[in-house]
Amino acid sequence: MKLAAPVFLAALLALVFLGGCLGTQSDTATFNELSSLKQKYDVVDKFSSDQSVMNDYISALSRLRGKSSMMASRVIDSELESAQTLYYLFKALDSSSSFSYDGMRCESKEVLATRDYVSLSISYADKAISLMSSLGPDDIAKLRLYQLDSVREYRITAIEIKDSIESACGEQ
Repeated sequence: MKLAAPVFLAALLALVFLGGCLGTQSDTATFNELSSLKQKYDVVDKFSSDQSVMNDYISALSRLRGKSSMMASRVIDSELESAQTLYYLFKALDSSSSFSYDGMRCESKEVLATRDYVSLSISYADKAISLMSSLGPDDIAKLRLYQLDSVREYRITAIEIKDSIESACGEQ
């Protein structure tokens, strides 16, 4: 009787594994869905400057990521981290437009929010750059042309905002 539980567990695990690796879809289906999402949100050639569109696109990518295999997830993660980099950079730019760097109140909610958005943008950029740098040519081709360079530029912009705030307020 003691042997029945391990045999049952092994059979159940084999069934789950053979049944689709815990609910993942094929890489082809994942990349087709990624292409459809890019078209739906009009981000085929470049990301949208509309924060609402980017928020919806990020949510859709997150759902797609949950269905992706380990191999396809690296591409989806690269896209997701890239999109979040720009999303938080836009939020930082919007937030920073509500104050002047000359004589700004460093503890104001706008400055604090800008600092948070910049930190998030830089963090996502670092992750995106690392992920994209590890992809092979076939996987890179599934992303936008020059996407890695674009994310590097977003990171530079975020760092410039961060440096401007730190020069006026200190690192706090």
